Amino acid sequence: RSPTQVPTKVPTKVPTSAAPTPACVELVPAGCCKDSSGGNGTYTRVYASGGLACMVKCQLNPACFGIEWTPSAAPNERCEMHWSGDDFAESVSDPHCVACCHCRTGPPTKAPSQSPTKYP
Repeated sequence: RSPTQVPTKVPTKVPTSAAPTPACVELVPAGCCKDSSGGNGTYTRVYASGGLACMVKCQLNPACFGIEWTPSAAPNERCEMHWSGDDFAESVSDPHCVACCHCRTGPPTKAPSQSPTKYP
């Protein structure tokens, strides 16, 4: 048996990069995000093409702690980008909200930590 001299098949498509998969956790029950005082929290309403697109928008903004997503007339679905970790104290079942997703527990550090001052 002799090896082939040239590849037998040439790829016909260039691979595409996969969409980013945000590390967000959906609170249960599915519904609206509520802060520790039962309020709606601090958010900015933007529009996205779906729940995943809403999460990606949040992941791309280091100040965003998570999202509340509600489908509406496609392609512009309501996406609330929340600016405080307290906005995810609970999720309340509500037909007006589909998902409350906590994506980040704190703001990113701006620089590496200094050397420890205490030793175990």
